[in-house]
Amino acid sequence: MLNNMKHKLFLILTLLPFLLLSAQSYSIDELKRNPNYKVKIDADSIAEINNKLTNLRWMKEIKNYTEPENASDADLIIDLDTLNLVYWENLYRQWGELNAANYIGDAKFIVTDANNNGRNEIYAFQTTDTSAYGVLYENLNDSLFVFKSEIFDSLAPVYDIGDISNNGLLDIICRGIDNSLRVFKQPGDTNYIRELDFIYHPFPSVYQPNDVTFYDIDNDGVQEIIYYLDAGSLDSIWALSNHVARYNPAINNYELIYYHRPYPHWFTFGFATGDFDNDGKNNFSTGSIWGWYYVYEYVSRNNINVEYQTELDTKNAFLSVMSEDMNGNGKNEIWVGSDFSSSLYGGVTRVFVLEPDGNGAYQVVYQIDIRGLFSGIYGRIRYVDVDGDGVKEIFLNNGTLVFCFKYSPQRNYYLDFIIDTWDYRAGSYEGTDVADLDSDGVPEFIMQKHLWPPYRTKSLFWKRNKITDVNDSGNTLPEEFNLYQNYPNPFNPSTKISWQSPVGSWQTLKVYDMLGREVATLVDDYRQAGNYEIEFNASNLPSGVYIYKLQAGEFVQNKKMILTK
Repeated sequence: MLNNMKHKLFLILTLLPFLLLSAQSYSIDELKRNPNYKVKIDADSIAEINNKLTNLRWMKEIKNYTEPENASDADLIIDLDTLNLVYWENLYRQWGELNAANYIGDAKFIVTDANNNGRNEIYAFQTTDTSAYGVLYENLNDSLFVFKSEIFDSLAPVYDIGDISNNGLLDIICRGIDNSLRVFKQPGDTNYIRELDFIYHPFPSVYQPNDVTFYDIDNDGVQEIIYYLDAGSLDSIWALSNHVARYNPAINNYELIYYHRPYPHWFTFGFATGDFDNDGKNNFSTGSIWGWYYVYEYVSRNNINVEYQTELDTKNAFLSVMSEDMNGNGKNEIWVGSDFSSSLYGGVTRVFVLEPDGNGAYQVVYQIDIRGLFSGIYGRIRYVDVDGDGVKEIFLNNGTLVFCFKYSPQRNYYLDFIIDTWDYRAGSYEGTDVADLDSDGVPEFIMQKHLWPPYRTKSLFWKRNKITDVNDSGNTLPEEFNLYQNYPNPFNPSTKISWQSPVGSWQTLKVYDMLGREVATLVDDYRQAGNYEIEFNASNLPSGVYIYKLQAGEFVQNKKMILTK
């Protein structure tokens, strides 16, 4: 592990522990109680969940890990039982809503201005009690999106958006209720994406394509699709396999060029894409229900190899994304999110950061454990500029919680904030995604759920507050970080330390003796932008010179103070 430094977050005990714990995850028991789901649990503690309306099936391993595995030596430990989300409660606000969603599996929340009229569209799906169908909404003003048209009946969800044939026009790919993949095209650059182009359906309807992703794996300008093919029987040669299909303009459809069955470590989900090791050959990767992880590499034409595989210390390793050298060491990172049931903590969400290690190998360089979080539904992981500062971060959703992770040389990978996106109203939670709905450069969080009866999809928009929105006191916010000289100085036994922060961040204020030994931690929590003052009582310390140090993100400043007794 990098520097072998272990950082553990223990904040003050939440004032509302029951509220927090009940909001964190959507459990298997809750899925069982929902009449819209069918849940089966086999002898190996594999839960199979079926959405009766959308015909989606997914799996989770729910057996408890043993205690030694629960106590894994992670680099960053976040204990939700001791964390108070009040620190970040003003960071986001509910901003709007939509009577549609796009929550199935790892489907992206599709937002684009396809017809170039300056107003974004949302491509999603709606439901009745008996069917699901694709819909198109367009932004009217602020957070209001208005219905424009139905795209196609018996359709859910919209998996991805791209330009398949490199003609400058957009395409979307959707899954039909019959498990076909339907591609809709944009006729011209002033049109919406709603004209059915072709249907890719090479397998019987019992086979379910999951996590369908556009990806130009061979760098020829034409986008392939990668997907995982689930099936109703383990006996089929096509069952439980990862596929790559290439677009053939002669037949105006996709053709399968590669598949791989990671049996017996079956049921994989969630793709990361990119040139992981910067060798000029594109990769994709995925994780399995048993914690196995697979990295594939494109070699030539129809030749794709399993470049690397490893067993991670986890289960349900279904979340994957590549980040572009966040730590500045010249290597891309692969983030792998997972979770498992835990006898010690109720559940653990575990995140691994992998880096290429040469010769097609990869190593885990960082591990994050979030204790107290295991969900019956799948989460999401994205590499996106969450706060609009021009630097991409890791967005992680599991249960109803959203986490943002950043990197700084002083702090390594660190937690920037946690937001609970559940609205505590009626409905069944289906996950939270991220997209820039109003094109202001700061993406919104989209919390998705369904209501019943009758069965209806719904999305709620969470918008990030500007600094001026958060500070309602009328005071001018600081323009820069600054740590002030303590007063009085010299002092006996108490003194006051003041500082200012222009942005919200995790901040620490510590006191050291002249040998560099830490003698007091005065602050270790998230602070909004503003001016702060704290009193330091040194009645238990001997006379001498002491150093107090403020660290906020990448900002670090030290000052001396003198204790005289």
